[in-house]
Amino acid sequence: MTAETVIGAVGRTANAEYRTCQYTGLKVDAAAQALIKANAVAAVVFLLVGGTMGLLVALTRWPAVHLLPAEWFYLVLRTLSKLTAPICG
Repeated sequence: MTAETVIGAVGRTANAEYRTCQYTGLKVDAAAQALIKANAVAAVVFLLVGGTMGLLVALTRWPAVHLLPAEWFYLVLRTLSKLTAPICG
């Protein structure tokens, strides 16, 4: 199966607009470019949120700092466990 048959199977025309990636040399569909950028931004945002929440939990467990009150600690811990449950199985 070639790329042309897959493109034809989903109803795309042969004159679709592509750009060539300067790093990999692969063809990237111009319509998918915005989705690729949105996915990259969402990934960075969620990594920052998860990292911040993880740091808050770690600092709360450290007795010298004890950053969050007990209610917030368990709320953050429960949220982290729900976010990572699909990843960890």
